[in-house]
Amino acid sequence: LGYKRLTKSNPISCQIALYKSRPKGRKNQRSTRTNCHHPSPKIYSASTKEPWVLATNLPVEIRTPKQLVRLYSKRMQIEETF
Repeated sequence: LGYKRLTKSNPISCQIALYKSRPKGRKNQRSTRTNCHHPSPKIYSASTKEPWVLATNLPVEIRTPKQLVRLYSKRMQIEETF
């Protein structure tokens, strides 16, 4: 989407990228009668269908949105381990 300014009061110019992942094709693994209608798999699958809007100061010309998602996921994984 290109370079944009994020806020009006304290403008920060950054690169905006759009990313939409492919569906993973997961199956419902709940076996018991009461758990087979549990809403959580539907909620999680619905959240993965939405595209992500990423704001970054890394140049998107060098990295694709898929690479940016991989970098951010690795960073979050590192932060959660501490």
